[in-house]
Amino acid sequence: MNQKVALFYFSGTGNTWWCCEKLATQLQQLSLETMIFSIEQCSLEDIDHAIEQCDLIGLAYPIYGSDVPLVMQQFITDVLPINESGKKLFVFCTQLMFSGDGAYVMEKALRDKKWKIQWSAHIIMPNNVCVSAMPFPYSNERKKLDPILMRAENRLSDFAKAIIEEKTYKQGSSFIAKPLGLSQRAPFRKMFPNMRDDISIDEDRCIHCLRCVHICPNGNLTVEKGKIIAHGQCMLCTRCYNYCPAKAIKYHGKSHPMKKEKPYQGPVKTFKPEDICNKIKIRQVSNDEMDSVRTLVWNTFLEFEAPDYSQEGVDTFHKEIIQDEMYLKECEVYGAYIEGTLAAIFSTKRKNHINLAFTNKEFQKRGLARMLFHKVQNHIKNDGYNTITVNSSPFAVPFYEHLGFHKTAEEDCIHGIRFTPMIFHI
Repeated sequence: MNQKVALFYFSGTGNTWWCCEKLATQLQQLSLETMIFSIEQCSLEDIDHAIEQCDLIGLAYPIYGSDVPLVMQQFITDVLPINESGKKLFVFCTQLMFSGDGAYVMEKALRDKKWKIQWSAHIIMPNNVCVSAMPFPYSNERKKLDPILMRAENRLSDFAKAIIEEKTYKQGSSFIAKPLGLSQRAPFRKMFPNMRDDISIDEDRCIHCLRCVHICPNGNLTVEKGKIIAHGQCMLCTRCYNYCPAKAIKYHGKSHPMKKEKPYQGPVKTFKPEDICNKIKIRQVSNDEMDSVRTLVWNTFLEFEAPDYSQEGVDTFHKEIIQDEMYLKECEVYGAYIEGTLAAIFSTKRKNHINLAFTNKEFQKRGLARMLFHKVQNHIKNDGYNTITVNSSPFAVPFYEHLGFHKTAEEDCIHGIRFTPMIFHI
């Protein structure tokens, strides 16, 4: 089997990262060149290039309530390309005890993109859930971790050999696996929206090192007026809780007991969550963040777009978009966050119409607008639309043309707002 492998993974606190490192080593030893990628760090170009260059693709993730972490779900639905060339796929998940069909939860979404799971494995790893509200036993002691890791490494070795020899290895695909998975997944999905707002900060303990802000995979934690704020966008990876040096993260209003052993710090001492993170986080902006959106939009508009408008146009923009607090709340706004700071936004109205797109001057030329457009494009496509429209300002027309938009009419002007209607075919 003379092939190359690209393995894409998400790891909250280090377990899945460790498994990917071990599996890559084992595949290398069996003469299968393997590259591993944290999906938090991959650019779209990196992903496309790796998949194009490799013959075998792997996906790996931890299991939360017999479900796939939101960030990996989004990677599969929004980023992973359609498998037009019939490349082979393997999937493995890490778990505490059992997940039923953990490796097959996203099977339909993968199948819709012409990916078929050829091999699958469930790897039992040390417990990383240390929150006081869920008193599961955990440990950082080597004598307790090493036996679990040894069994995991043996299973990964068997998995690697099955892939090399092209033998059947399909954990989680049995008739009983799906009902077992659903027994946990169904209640978990009902509770998940409420659980996303369970993280908060213990101000008495917080030392303002901002580590939690930097390592959050979903940009849920930001700094506003000198305080760290949670925005109800938690994915439940517990990375911030486990790796806060001051034990200042609260879950369900409870801080980690100071007398208790520090939270789980990963399977090996060398693991640092910063090594697998990206400083750029893309997510939907919550309503309580709209003031920061208005500030970014107005400041950027004044510097780059207002010079092309009459005073009437500037006044219209300010009145209808900045002063009207309901305007943004009626939109779907997506933001790019860099180390907790809102750097760029894309906003849609009427499902498939882009009404705002702005990038802070400090963060321009980093591809943020393109990343946000790709996010918005996939959401619009998943909603069943095949076109995206925009009324572009004079300043932004070259940007939209570069993305693939085409003019549908000549420039118009209403109440001082100059715009060119444009369309993008998905």
